[in-house]
Amino acid sequence: MPSSRDAPRLDPSSSWTELAVEDQQILRVLDPSESQPWLLAKIQHYERYTRALCAAYNNASLIHRRLPPELLMEIFGHVRPKTCQGIHLLHVCRRWRDLALRTPQFWANMLRVSAVVRRAQAGEPLGLERFQTYLARSAPCLIPLTFRSLSMRIADILALNEQRISSLTVTVGPKQITDIYLLLSHGMPNLREVAIQHEQNSGIMQEEDRAMMLSVQCTEDKLPRLRSLRISNVFLSAAMVVPTLQSLFIGGCVCMDCTATSLDTILSVLRRCPSLLSLQFLEESEPRLPVDTPAISQVPVPLPLLDKLMFGKYPVEPLSAIISHLVLPPTVLLKFECDPRSGSLLPDALGSLPLISTLESLEVNTNESKCTARAHAGGAERLSFVTGIPARVSVVPELLSVFAPTGTAPSVTRLYLGFKSAAYSTHVDGPRMDALLAAFPRVRYVKMTRKCHHFFHSLTAASAQDVNAELPCPALEHLVLKWTVGWADGEFGLACEIAEKALARRAQKGLRLKRLEATFQRLHGLVGEEVDLEEVKRNVTARLAPYADEVVVELQPSPQRSRRASTGSGLGS
Repeated sequence: MPSSRDAPRLDPSSSWTELAVEDQQILRVLDPSESQPWLLAKIQHYERYTRALCAAYNNASLIHRRLPPELLMEIFGHVRPKTCQGIHLLHVCRRWRDLALRTPQFWANMLRVSAVVRRAQAGEPLGLERFQTYLARSAPCLIPLTFRSLSMRIADILALNEQRISSLTVTVGPKQITDIYLLLSHGMPNLREVAIQHEQNSGIMQEEDRAMMLSVQCTEDKLPRLRSLRISNVFLSAAMVVPTLQSLFIGGCVCMDCTATSLDTILSVLRRCPSLLSLQFLEESEPRLPVDTPAISQVPVPLPLLDKLMFGKYPVEPLSAIISHLVLPPTVLLKFECDPRSGSLLPDALGSLPLISTLESLEVNTNESKCTARAHAGGAERLSFVTGIPARVSVVPELLSVFAPTGTAPSVTRLYLGFKSAAYSTHVDGPRMDALLAAFPRVRYVKMTRKCHHFFHSLTAASAQDVNAELPCPALEHLVLKWTVGWADGEFGLACEIAEKALARRAQKGLRLKRLEATFQRLHGLVGEEVDLEEVKRNVTARLAPYADEVVVELQPSPQRSRRASTGSGLGS
């Protein structure tokens, strides 16, 4: 029988040359069955040794030697992990791990990671343990929390940490809303923001669920710091509103199950919010309007501190109903988008608001399908709206009914009017332009874009009938024109003639302008190479100079002008 001396040995390989001499000697005496376990143990030993060397290397880095622990902890507190991998910050070195474990804000930021909350909400044992660990390590920091839904286990955990919750966002169905309200009614002294969203396809809210929801009452002493509330209209309840609220967002859910609330409910909620600074009605938040009986809450709701009132795309009738029941300060910014389903373009209540009588400037731009308007007072924007326009419906009568109701003298001194060429004939003709200019007797600045023919006729319309009649816009002193005219068909020459005659008549009445800026744009048919544009500008300036202290004329040929000759066209020929 062969002895152990005769057993096969490992053949030395070229890789052995990099091994220590003592390791090579051991390998030469080991048989193959013993060499691999010995090598594996050696590998594991060196791996541990390598990790120890890496830790020592990291501990010796400049950031450790130069930055004090307090500064490193401040840096860790600004780390905002996007995934659960943010926990790897603890794996860099022992010192980082020790400092991170003692940085509450880092753990509060880890609670922002959606996966951390989602796994806890799903009831995963590891997820719940991680969530509770992060909560404990984040103390005493305030924490913002977002949940897709709220299980009883999570609700119990939150109840134990109610002192530290700064914001809460939940998405729930009708069966869970009462639990949310009960949680809030128990008190969260540092809660500043709440968002309660309706879970789509969660079912229609039954009467018993609504009754339970309405039975819960929140008080100011339970939510003393609450400043912002965002809530789907189906969950709106006056019992959940506190007087300290400053921002309120209503609506935003577009699912078929989210039923509308009543106008009385909205008014009851607003009546409990005297400190509101911002009120926004989001999409699909319009209330149900009473059909046969008037609203129960007939007394207007005062909102004396309101800075901003905004509506999403809203039907005219609900928008008008809400506005008519509010007492708004004249300094409020009102923004809305009207959906004129019933034919009316603007809410009737708009003209009765105090802010309308304080407006100093009005800008209106209209195309084939919509009208946009902005108005300012005291240098600040006060009104902004968009309204759709059905075909063949003029927006001018609606504008006059709001901004210049009969028997009033609007305070507007700056007027901007823009009617896109394709929509001009629908909205403007002689009588409409006459009424528009007559409605703003105090205007000193007018900017008119696109078409200006009717505008100049209306500036002197009264003198055409009676030489002693007062002309419209007697205070006008600064006129800016952006006039779209053709060149080859002689329209440019006609436009200059119309402007000259109107300004001459006004000058005869002592209504000479201080400044006139006239830009003739999109001069279709103008061939720049064959026309001396500077000479044309000088000629036009000379014609209009007697009627204004300062005249500025610009010519802007069409980018796609034709190559036809311009013989006999315009003032420059």
